Amino acid sequence: MEVSPDTRLAHAARRLTLDGTAARVVEAFASAGVRCILLKGASLSDLYEGGRQYSDVDLLVAPATLDSAERALARLGFELRHDDPHSRIWRRDVLDVDLHTTLVGAGVERARVWEVLSAQTETIAVGGAQVEALNGPGRALHVVLHAAQHGTEEPKPLEDVRRAVERFSDDLWRAAADLAGELGAEAAFWAGLGVEPTAIELRSRLGIERVSGTETELRAATAPPTAVGLLRLARTPGLRAKSALVWHEAFPAKAFLLNWSPLARRGRLGLGLAYIWRPVWMLLRLGPALAAIRRARRAAER
Repeated sequence: MEVSPDTRLAHAARRLTLDGTAARVVEAFASAGVRCILLKGASLSDLYEGGRQYSDVDLLVAPATLDSAERALARLGFELRHDDPHSRIWRRDVLDVDLHTTLVGAGVERARVWEVLSAQTETIAVGGAQVEALNGPGRALHVVLHAAQHGTEEPKPLEDVRRAVERFSDDLWRAAADLAGELGAEAAFWAGLGVEPTAIELRSRLGIERVSGTETELRAATAPPTAVGLLRLARTPGLRAKSALVWHEAFPAKAFLLNWSPLARRGRLGLGLAYIWRPVWMLLRLGPALAAIRRARRAAER
């Protein structure tokens, strides 16, 4: 679809704003003694003529430095908007910083994710600053894991995979497959290379063997978010931890609810009604979520 000059200009302005934000956040982290790695965003711009459009700043930090990173974001005026098992989203005005301590699809501990990926970086210029980003194999791996996370319904991750397959050599993809093995992400890597025809051909050419799992199959099928949460609940050990997870999902932080529900943005009454509606909304989706999990388990066992 042809993009108008005004739209291209707006996209370029948005990228400049995000890149400037990324630079300021990285510098604030450095002052706080926090090393970070830029994910996606400007690090994938070389896959696109005219630059890749993106909507937030994604940064990976070591689990041990997460608290320091979040204090630095708070000093910059950001507020916590949402957190899940893989990342915590901080917002200032209309700018989001998505703070990761792992990648969706990785099966090893967070500290190991950082240990592996922090050895796979290069320095790039972003917003007038020098920023660490994943190198070629690391970017290829993340592009594929991101596609596996979102399934076939999100066009941008699919396009990222297609362009990465066209641009990167087979040797680089073999290195990415090795990284997937180090992260216990073989199932997600397989699934992410199954979302696009040229990627499927690459998977066959490299002789990558099928590895599957229930969560990977769920995400690849673009299952409802409640299904992934329900699977996570089943895997959470201990009644206290399970109860805490259910409470967190049914009655999330105000910042999350304001983003999740238009009703919550209609004053105190609307916020109260949104808090009542949230657990009802979850219960209504319980049946489809269970059905999706059953389908994913059958697919993983094939």
